[in-house]
Amino acid sequence: MLRHTKSRAILALAVSAFAGSVHAQAVINVYGPGGPAPAMQEAARTFGATNTVTVNVSTGPTPQWVEKAKQDADIIFSGAENMFTDFAKALPGAFELQDVYPLYLRPAAILVRPGNPKNIRGFRDLLAPNVKVLTVAGAGQTGLWEDVAGRTGDIALVRAFRKNMVFPEAANSGAAKEQWAQQKDIDAWLIWNIWQVANPDLAQLVELDEPFRIYRDAGVVLTRKGQTEPQATAFVEFLKSAAGQKIFAKWGWDARAVAAIGGAQPVATMDASQKAGFGQSIARLDTSRDGVLTWDEIARSRAREFDTLDKNNDRRVSNVEFRGRQPFGLFDINKDGAISKAEFLATHRLMFMQLEVVQ
Repeated sequence: MLRHTKSRAILALAVSAFAGSVHAQAVINVYGPGGPAPAMQEAARTFGATNTVTVNVSTGPTPQWVEKAKQDADIIFSGAENMFTDFAKALPGAFELQDVYPLYLRPAAILVRPGNPKNIRGFRDLLAPNVKVLTVAGAGQTGLWEDVAGRTGDIALVRAFRKNMVFPEAANSGAAKEQWAQQKDIDAWLIWNIWQVANPDLAQLVELDEPFRIYRDAGVVLTRKGQTEPQATAFVEFLKSAAGQKIFAKWGWDARAVAAIGGAQPVATMDASQKAGFGQSIARLDTSRDGVLTWDEIARSRAREFDTLDKNNDRRVSNVEFRGRQPFGLFDINKDGAISKAEFLATHRLMFMQLEVVQ
């Protein structure tokens, strides 16, 4: 009886050890900043539930997770390309920079107080007297405000914007969020649009007008450890898939299909007659009268056109409001039943890129 009991105990231990081994193989550890976190966490839950895998997503400022990541990171994600350079220094030998894959872009935007009491409608409104603007100096926004303010090459805009900045700048987006909540005298916050999508009660979104809109991407990379884990590779592929695109689009990322790169078809492919019609419709927009039509000239007109279509000023154009030569579905990139200004401009830009004009 004792021998039989002992045998069963040994068998139970063996089964337990095997189960523990299988469980360990079914855990993926993912690390990165807070900006892409809502989308990444939802993607992790969806992938994990479908594949019976545990996907642990640790996010926030790098010092909060870097030591743990040195031990067990399978995947690292970023909120801007410059962040991967910093991650490579913080995690020496963990991954190869050339293996980084840019996933999706998101635009810089202006966040204002609910109700928009200062009536801020675009970048130039941030230059008015007595407007206090919050910016971020580090992480994925290093140099962002200077890129935005210097977009036209006019140093006067840079000087005027800097005069209205709140100093010292926030060290990262999380710190800026806390400062925004505490300092009610701050009127506007220059940051990525996704922060308003994730915190709709905190602020109201004002899209940056062209040519001041700047985009940066969220990227992803498998670590050396992650490259040996099939489920880690599968999760990265899921992030790239249509299901992954849908999740990121929900959280404010520009997850439209890729335009004509490497043989892929543009989102808005036009035949010869459509190109001719589109070209004629935009020829009058050559405001400089130099015979060369640039995207910046077109973007301003298309932004005004969107505002005209948006009858109820909810920053979305419904199928009822839409009036255009191209099908509604062509502009509704994320297929949510409405067209945002970003989608409207992005589709027009893709059509513009098919014409023989200077971009």
